[in-house]
Amino acid sequence: MSTDNHRGAKAWDDYCAAIGRGVVGLGKLMGRGDFEGMDIKELRIKPPAVEGGDYLVIVKAVVEGRAIVGFHGAGDFGDALRGCYERINNNAMRWREDKPYEAMHEKG
Repeated sequence: MSTDNHRGAKAWDDYCAAIGRGVVGLGKLMGRGDFEGMDIKELRIKPPAVEGGDYLVIVKAVVEGRAIVGFHGAGDFGDALRGCYERINNNAMRWREDKPYEAMHEKG
């Protein structure tokens, strides 16, 4: 194996390890309720809507009895999961009240 291939293999291994840590981390956070008082109830992944678009990770959680939702997108499936975990773990995820779509768009 040449030096270039070795560097490529090492980069691939590092990439896969980072994704694995993100997936395991998300699994540990789900349904436990012991992360900042947050109980992650649902994790959904939507594929890119258009070619070359981003994967969208949708996280639904409950904090102090309130339903909240957060979103994270990335062009790569693994990066979407890893990045979602990192944002939650680093308190960088933007959360909003989780309302049904219809309630958000009702005219009043």
